Amino acid sequence: MLTKKKTALCLLVAVFMLSTLLLPASAAYSDVDDNDWYADAVNKWGNLLQADGAIEPGKTVTRGEFVHILNGLLGFGQADPKFTDVKGHKYEKDIGAFEKAGIVVGTAEGVFSPDDDLQRYQAAIMLGRVLGLDKGVDGFNYADSADLAVLNETAAAYQGALNRGGYYNGTKVDYKTANEKVFSPERPFIRAEIFAMVNNMVKGGYINSATAKPNVNAADRHTEGNMIIAASSKINDVSVVGDLIIAPKLGDGEVTLDNVIVTGSLYVRGGGVDSIIITGNSSIGRIVVDNAGSSAVRIAVEGKAVVAAVVVSGGAETEVIITGKVDVVVITASVTLSLVDAEVGDLAVWVIAEIVIDEDSTVEVLEVFNDKVTIDNEGTIELAEVVEGVEITGDGEVEDTETIEKPVNDVYAA
Repeated sequence: MLTKKKTALCLLVAVFMLSTLLLPASAAYSDVDDNDWYADAVNKWGNLLQADGAIEPGKTVTRGEFVHILNGLLGFGQADPKFTDVKGHKYEKDIGAFEKAGIVVGTAEGVFSPDDDLQRYQAAIMLGRVLGLDKGVDGFNYADSADLAVLNETAAAYQGALNRGGYYNGTKVDYKTANEKVFSPERPFIRAEIFAMVNNMVKGGYINSATAKPNVNAADRHTEGNMIIAASSKINDVSVVGDLIIAPKLGDGEVTLDNVIVTGSLYVRGGGVDSIIITGNSSIGRIVVDNAGSSAVRIAVEGKAVVAAVVVSGGAETEVIITGKVDVVVITASVTLSLVDAEVGDLAVWVIAEIVIDEDSTVEVLEVFNDKVTIDNEGTIELAEVVEGVEITGDGEVEDTETIEKPVNDVYAA
């Protein structure tokens, strides 16, 4: 029989052991201290590169490693590369997927240089393309902005959106120090900075399962920043203060946004014919569709939801289906656009595309600036303004038609 002292000692030991199990996890890596500025980011996202051990936060990141990290987060799949210098490389299939999606084009013809250090301007290009961000956005305000513009116009074009969205917060003189407001375009990225960048990408939440939740302020249901959705899910009663990104990892899954406000843009990089459903009192200023996750994606606007504009900027040879009311639709990629029970204020088509309008759909103004566009109309077009050579087929109604001049400098068709 145990004595009272022994019983008490056993209870104390049990309580101690239980308490250690309930303590928050400390740094998962042997060379990351809990007090380091990057500790939270590295401990959350370091497993995109390696599971444990010494992660070397001050070590430079290679181009291949960066592709592998982004692919693990967003899910562009795996593919065989055409680059001649990545055959047999540990990240060969990741690089192949990014090459297939047009995210990377290499450092020279047929060459990717997977083991070269990742320079900051190169990361800007890859990140801008992988997220489908806008070019030429105001907010490019680093002290050395001119240096980047001279070095690479594409990187400079993306930097405004990256800066505005909080993806980049300046470079660090040393990874133990605070931020500076310079970009240092040719400076290599270090691991601590890359994982901090990933953390910035998902401050508002990383929805990688049906049970994952946004990171919101309990009082007003606002997120702390950008959100990424990478799995079928339903998001309710949230204001996303930043961009909302539907990742290719979603595949042909379904996402429902119910009473969701997006202050930035909704970037659709994945989703299928049953997605994306925007309902309730949701309000989205602009949706940018560049689908890389499936062969077709649907944007369904229901209830009292408001969508001001849908821009289809990528996802060539895929189908984009729109149902419900949208004020403006702009097509700058060679896709098939299907309007199904849709009400569109202005539809502008700048490139070769196929437009299908069903009998329950209405377009107030159709503007076509490319004479290779095909239009099958079973619905109603109130005014068609098209360049010479465009023919509208089908049994639908076209109330008025005007011929317009083809743009001389068609930047969208390049």
